[in-house]
Amino acid sequence: MTHSVPEQAVYAAHAHLEDADSELAYFIREVVPQTDKGEDRLARMKDARQELRKYIKRWHMDFYEITEDLPGGGE
Repeated sequence: MTHSVPEQAVYAAHAHLEDADSELAYFIREVVPQTDKGEDRLARMKDARQELRKYIKRWHMDFYEITEDLPGGGE
């Protein structure tokens, strides 16, 4: 990863978290488990996504405070 200023890494991390949530949502929506083991794994993935969403919610509150005065914002 290359950023023109280090602060851009914070914005990139924010985008990656949002992308991860979207990708997990797509997987959960589209996957069709073929076995009981697959069903169990899907349930674990749903739980993991819920934990990620909780983290993102906390991150959002901190993100805007952290980035308020950083250069390279708004990306």
